Amino acid sequence: MADPLSAVGSVAGLVSLAIQLSQLSFQYVSGVKGSSKAWSAYIQELSTLITVLLKLQQASEHADAQTISHILPSPGVPADSIQECHKELDSLKSALSEKLVKRGLRRKLEMLAWPFSEPETEKKVLMLHHFSSLFGSALVADSLTVSVESYCHLKNERAIKDFNELLNWFKPKYDSLPLSSDTILESTCPGSRADLLSSRTYVEWRDSTGATTHQPMWIKGLPGAGKSVLSALIANDISNQSNTLVAHHFFRDSQEETLQDVLRHIAYQLLSQPTAVSQVAVSICEKKMARNASLLPKDLLDVICDIASTSGRVYMVMDGLDEFTQSAKLLKYLPQFVAAKAKIIISSRDLPSIATHMSNAKLIDARAESHDIELYAQWRLEDDSDIDEVLLTDAFQKDVAVKVAEQSKGSFLLARLVMNAVCDATTLKKIRNVLDHMPSTFEEAYRNTYDRILRLGQDRRALALAALCWVCNAKRPLDMVELQHAIASMEEIPEYTPESLEPATVILTSCLGLLVHSKSNHSVGLVHTSARGFVFKQLSLESQYSNVAVGRACIRYLSVPTMAKGRCQSLDELKTRIADMPFLDYATRYYGYHVLAVEDDLLIDLVDLL
Repeated sequence: MADPLSAVGSVAGLVSLAIQLSQLSFQYVSGVKGSSKAWSAYIQELSTLITVLLKLQQASEHADAQTISHILPSPGVPADSIQECHKELDSLKSALSEKLVKRGLRRKLEMLAWPFSEPETEKKVLMLHHFSSLFGSALVADSLTVSVESYCHLKNERAIKDFNELLNWFKPKYDSLPLSSDTILESTCPGSRADLLSSRTYVEWRDSTGATTHQPMWIKGLPGAGKSVLSALIANDISNQSNTLVAHHFFRDSQEETLQDVLRHIAYQLLSQPTAVSQVAVSICEKKMARNASLLPKDLLDVICDIASTSGRVYMVMDGLDEFTQSAKLLKYLPQFVAAKAKIIISSRDLPSIATHMSNAKLIDARAESHDIELYAQWRLEDDSDIDEVLLTDAFQKDVAVKVAEQSKGSFLLARLVMNAVCDATTLKKIRNVLDHMPSTFEEAYRNTYDRILRLGQDRRALALAALCWVCNAKRPLDMVELQHAIASMEEIPEYTPESLEPATVILTSCLGLLVHSKSNHSVGLVHTSARGFVFKQLSLESQYSNVAVGRACIRYLSVPTMAKGRCQSLDELKTRIADMPFLDYATRYYGYHVLAVEDDLLIDLVDLL
């Protein structure tokens, strides 16, 4: 573990350097009319990095406090990462300073040009984004540890134990936790949608403190417009502000959850943050834990409102509310949240059932601007196309970006599906052909992608359909290793050795962009919730990819020779079995759900298992 004092000094040096760089950059921005088009994203990312570094410095100073040094480690940032960041920022500062000296900024500011080209500026944006994410992860990697810091006055282990028990009691009971903002933003183009975070409407709403300023914010738009990305950006932006508490929940129609699950998730997030202490939560915990009683929605509502009314600025981001089956019940609590001074952000389609409760809300149109989609299209070409960079000229990339933006009409999802096809094209001629036959709707784009899957070779086609079958039918999200074993279980004589499992990259590439693999939680899911209905409909035409096949695959996994040996005789044997059979947890928990509706078709398999 790094020495806390040296950590504080290293981070403090980075803060100083980043602030100097910001001041230097703003001299260009304020003095140049024709700056790089990407400079706004550059300034946004630089500001975010400074905010994160300031919080990291504060956390490093906390780690040196003698009262909790025996409980908390210093923030987990490797020294080489700090040095690498210092090197990159110092290099950037030197480049800007050199330009100022050469051009005589003090006397000829009006003649000064932004010293980096558009691609170079975008690389700087990616670099700043990388370090912001890296240092931000160090701050939030263990929210429980951060929460304990706010309880420095608890001087005995019993008090800390009580706090841990309180949090664990409120902890959600999901088999797999809901999506996080970081997961949502993994495939987002750095710098896109930055206009919202600097818009007057949003900033005034976020920072206002008057009695009449607690009206909710409603991000509304058609499916695929990018509502989830906007919600995730807002959640991260608010968490980077000082003296704020933020909880978020991203609804998905494939996630089976109740109103109690949602409220519990929100209450747990708020309680886990440093400045949130709720006597109501403590009281409820003491009364109900003693008699093993369950938390009711009213209990959770009281805790959330107590935190909102006593803990400063509290924000709640609820994305995809239209996909929640109990949204009407949740919306009934909206006046109570607002009365407790919580600021609520809701994103959804423009449905009458939701609009009724949003009559006095601040409205944000989720539809993407053309320049955002153009930025995304060029980013995808640079990152994902295999065509020689010499052929992908700036003019050609610009032409592709403009055409995709025009066809997408403000839909990031449609742009993404089109760019999947563009990046799969192997020649410029084929790219032009894709652009000449671009779909105009999601359904058409899904159909085009699915037809391309059906035209793949036999092995790739079968692999893609098996992967889509599992992702659509699974009762909880599967991680990649689970999916690999699940696909293998569909074979007549399955094998689970490394040489027999399908590689992760082959699974993803075979699905041609319909599946995405999260780097943060390792789960595999559909590119968008709207794809689920389409894929289900297509798979229903393929009998070998029905629920019968899924149920039979689970039974096969439970029938392997290792399981036939009976129960494990030791804890070490159990650990070994779980490690060797990563799909075992899912198969044992959920095979009954898959078998129940098709029990007659799987009777022989069930008899063999038993």
